[in-house]
Amino acid sequence: MTEVGRIVLEMSLKPFKKIDQPSIAAVCRKVLQDWYPLLKIAKECSILFWIADGSEILTWKGDLAEPVEWGRYIGFCNADKGLYIEEERTTDRVARYYMDNPPVITYGVIKEIVAAFKQIAAEEYGLILTAGATFDPGPEFAHSEFKYTTHPEIIGGGIDTKIGPAFAMVNAWSTLRGDQNCYAAYPEGIPDGTPFGVFLGKQSQSFLSALGFDYIWFSNGFGFTHFPWTCLGENFDGTRFNTADYQEQSAKILSFWRQFKENCPDFPVEVRGTNFGTGMDLAKDCVPLKELYEGGFMRAPACNSPWGPLNNDYGLELVGHMSRIAELPGDVYPFRFYPNDPWFWQNPWWDWYGREPFDIYTVMSVARLSADGKIENPEIIEFLTIDTELGELNELCPLEVIPHIRRALQDKPNQLGILTWLYPFDEYFTIAETSPERMDLVFFGDWFVRGAVNNGLPLNTVVSTRSFKKVWGGQPGLFRDTILFVPTVIDESCWQAVEEFVLGGGRVMFYGPLDTAPAGMRDMLNIELAEGIDGNMVMKLPPERDQYLCHRDNQGFYHHPLVSGGAIREVVADPADGYTEIVVTVEQGSAERVYALTRQCPAWQGGKIAWVRGSNPFTLRRKADEETRLPEQYGPWYFDATNLPRYLLGHFGYEISHVLPSQTSKRPLLLVSRQDNGFYISGYKPDMTVGIRLSFPDGAPIFIGKDAWVEGSSAFYALGRTIHDECRIFVRQSEAGTVYSQEQPPFPTGRQRMIRLTNLKEAAVAIYPPLDKLDTTEIILHPEKRKITGQLDREKGMILLENITGVIDVGW
Repeated sequence: MTEVGRIVLEMSLKPFKKIDQPSIAAVCRKVLQDWYPLLKIAKECSILFWIADGSEILTWKGDLAEPVEWGRYIGFCNADKGLYIEEERTTDRVARYYMDNPPVITYGVIKEIVAAFKQIAAEEYGLILTAGATFDPGPEFAHSEFKYTTHPEIIGGGIDTKIGPAFAMVNAWSTLRGDQNCYAAYPEGIPDGTPFGVFLGKQSQSFLSALGFDYIWFSNGFGFTHFPWTCLGENFDGTRFNTADYQEQSAKILSFWRQFKENCPDFPVEVRGTNFGTGMDLAKDCVPLKELYEGGFMRAPACNSPWGPLNNDYGLELVGHMSRIAELPGDVYPFRFYPNDPWFWQNPWWDWYGREPFDIYTVMSVARLSADGKIENPEIIEFLTIDTELGELNELCPLEVIPHIRRALQDKPNQLGILTWLYPFDEYFTIAETSPERMDLVFFGDWFVRGAVNNGLPLNTVVSTRSFKKVWGGQPGLFRDTILFVPTVIDESCWQAVEEFVLGGGRVMFYGPLDTAPAGMRDMLNIELAEGIDGNMVMKLPPERDQYLCHRDNQGFYHHPLVSGGAIREVVADPADGYTEIVVTVEQGSAERVYALTRQCPAWQGGKIAWVRGSNPFTLRRKADEETRLPEQYGPWYFDATNLPRYLLGHFGYEISHVLPSQTSKRPLLLVSRQDNGFYISGYKPDMTVGIRLSFPDGAPIFIGKDAWVEGSSAFYALGRTIHDECRIFVRQSEAGTVYSQEQPPFPTGRQRMIRLTNLKEAAVAIYPPLDKLDTTEIILHPEKRKITGQLDREKGMILLENITGVIDVGW
């Protein structure tokens, strides 16, 4: 049975320690055999080869007998060329061979390896297999005379740039100086002034054709920016935006893609992208992703960044991923998992992840809503990489990882989550093109949502504002059970659809400054604008929702207008309005501004809205001797306003709170997806000592197979580092106690599932079976073994039981 479109196994050439034909075939068979339990459920599969750093394409002469400078190292290559910053320059991190006397690999050997994989896959496993080659812009993976000696003019970044030290990367839109060397596409040498995109395109067309490759992969931000690893860039130096001209810079980026496509027309391009999101890349580097998508330059968006395990910032990974898939350049999008590293010392499945699958379940719980109203999941699953830095193909890796991938596919969302992000894909590019002075708004949005997700906001579903308008026009009922998470930068046409949604009973949480918002949005929120305030101020918060198991020092609040979309200007228009609840205010001297509120008018048919102004709690202080990769958080002495969206969810019936041993405890990341009327909770606990307390509109969520301490309508859980649980039952009971949930054998014959709940005390129990089982679900009360019935709510797809004490079995 086909469950996914394509599986991509990425690997270096290190496992090919011998290059005779039988040895090559043996490695191919081992790879295919080890991963066959996953490959067999895909329509097709690919091997993506990390041969070197892409210089093997740049220096390709058309001679299959020529040896390749391939990635046979552990550590950082090109360390003698003054490219690195920070600790990478130290002796123990400099590249050395991964084995004694590594084999000499020629272009012809690479062709043999590609052909062997395809033949064995087809003849022995019945698999359709394609092969990809890679181009990396950096200096790490192999020694490169072309990049750093012959043609250093193509390098962007480096020790001294306008944003401080930055990793030295190939600039895709650079221009080559002429040389007299022989290349496959330029046998007489490169003419002076040749655009790099033209040269790479012609070389790639020849290289890929000759060696049997089917596509090429651009790595580490290549084609987007030569600042892929820093939150600063061509257009943002940490002190101001618009350090570049958007039209000029975006034109340079587009020129590369047009040149490459024109000169390499026969091979699709896939991309890694940067470590950031759509709005982040646009604000800092003027990346014209909308035009890149519309131009058909790549067949899928960039994958989720592997930076999560490197810096423990999984909110950045998730938000970046959702922002990229809000719109698509084609029909599919990828998910990439990082089990091993063939270049360095880490093999994340074993060390950084600690054999925990949270980075599988969280990212694969993300889904997009298409313009035709369909929930779409990743159709490409990629593994960086299947081999280690020593060239090992450890069969324990697929044995341990594949079951989690298969389960995540089984549990993939097919409904909107409890919170759906309206991503302003078109609006961000309109700002860049028509109001570049407000790039601060573009920067603010993605970073604020990243903080909110890191602090537990359960955001897993994304739809672009463009698609939302189409779906709302044809299938408005699709949004009935979700809360829309809406930035204030949406345009007037999207606002009209959102307004209709609210007036018809919908629920919306807005975030962001309101000075550029549609006037109707300010009116609906009962907001008007005053003079702006920023800097240090006092924040007035409602009673604490989180519980601290320690003395908690008073926290200040700081609003940095540069990274937070300007100053805070919002005040309540009509303080006497009885439908407005002010939740948070800020004060600076005699000036008071509203920071968060909710509003619900009777005429809205049950509709409700909330709004939070939002601030990013960080600075972008540059350092002389290191790259500014991530913003520097203010720390626990300042309140982090990215917690407020999670707090505001409580006003819609979803309470998610944390039990924290200290003020520096790291909060759990938690997502709630929906499948077949059930709720799937996926998450990551960076701090195992932190507890989670949950309350949903129907009561305390009871995870199948887990035990919960239930008080009223809330459940306390002490969960592990990886969270992936199914919930179909909610409980309310006045007497506190532990409610036990356990999967039971589906007796009698014909049943598919049986779930037992124990220790109920005069409880109200809400049950959400699969919709096609709503009429056939049976509930047995123990110890009487008596069949009981509840109130059926077809609109919600729920069965409600009242005043239940003891044990019940729920089966269908």
